[in-house]
Amino acid sequence: MIFNKNLIKHYEGSKFQLAKYVLFSIYEDIQLNSAITNRLEINSIDIKLSWSEDVLGDVQEIIMDLLVKNIIEANNYESLNTRYRLLRPLYVNSLREIDLPKEFIAECRSYFFKHYCQRMDRNSSKKLVKELLIKLIEFNDIEDISIIPKALKLMVDERMKQNPDFVTKLSTFIDPLGEEDLDGKNLMYYIEECQQGGEESLKQGFDI
Repeated sequence: MIFNKNLIKHYEGSKFQLAKYVLFSIYEDIQLNSAITNRLEINSIDIKLSWSEDVLGDVQEIIMDLLVKNIIEANNYESLNTRYRLLRPLYVNSLREIDLPKEFIAECRSYFFKHYCQRMDRNSSKKLVKELLIKLIEFNDIEDISIIPKALKLMVDERMKQNPDFVTKLSTFIDPLGEEDLDGKNLMYYIEECQQGGEESLKQGFDI
C-alpha cells in the first residue's frame, strides 16, 4: 500500500508535508480538538501538541480546503470525540488518475430515472454520483470500471421484479465507505455478483 498523493497533489513542498501530516493525524485518530491543537492520551497521560504559530494559518487553510474538496468531513464532536474523518483512502494499492467521463456517469444514472425504474425519487445529481463513484473505486481498488453500470442495472432489474419500491436511491446504493445498513446489498455486493460471472447470475434470473 502507498500513500494516496492524489488527495493533496495540489500542494507543493513544505505545504504538501503539512497537509500529509494533517491527513495522517485524522487517519490515526489523533484528535484534532480544534483547527490548531491536537490532543493525544498515552498511558493515561494527556499530551497536548500545539501547532507552531508560523504554520497555524496554513493548517487552518488546509483543513478548510480538505473540507471543501470532500476529502474530509466534520464529525459530531460531542458524540464521536473527534472533529474530522477521512472520506477517501489515505493508502491505496496504486496511484492513478480516476477519470469518469460524462457518458459513463450518464449511463450509471440512466437506470434510476422514472422511465426505467418507474420511480421519481431514485436518482442523484451528476456531481454527487461522480464523487461517490470515485471514492468507491479508490477504496476498493476497482480496475475495470465498466462493471459498475452493469452492477447498477443488475440491482435495479432484480428489485423491479419484486417491487419497484425496493429500488434503492442511487447515492445511498453506491455506499463508498460501506456504512449503509443495506444487509450487504450495496454497489460492491452487486459488483462482486457480476465479477463471479454472468452464468450463475442468469440462473437466478438476473439480466446482466
